[in-house]
Amino acid sequence: MVPVQEVDIHTDKKVFLKVHLVRPYGSSVYSAEVIVYDSEYNPPFSSIVSFPEKSQSAHDAYERALKWCREYAAKHSYKILRVNNPCNAEFLDKGTQQSILNKLNINVLVEVNGA
Repeated sequence: MVPVQEVDIHTDKKVFLKVHLVRPYGSSVYSAEVIVYDSEYNPPFSSIVSFPEKSQSAHDAYERALKWCREYAAKHSYKILRVNNPCNAEFLDKGTQQSILNKLNINVLVEVNGA
């Protein structure tokens, strides 16, 4: 099994973003992707956004993905309401994630397993 940290981002619309941070076994680099489920479009759609750049740290990969999510939400006038790690926090703890959100002016509290 490849280690993955999954982060769910909920908006004020029926739009859901899922961030995956991935570090293959034996590798020292991280990759990130965002899966977009946007039901505001007619018809609703989903899409995977991959970032071709590999990161030397989970912090950098997470920041890149969250910055993209923030920009996507702003472009479509969606407000980010919730950031939750539904399956623990494999690479970045709650405090580290919170500092990245604060830096990006995403004003929500990070949750791990819904709390």
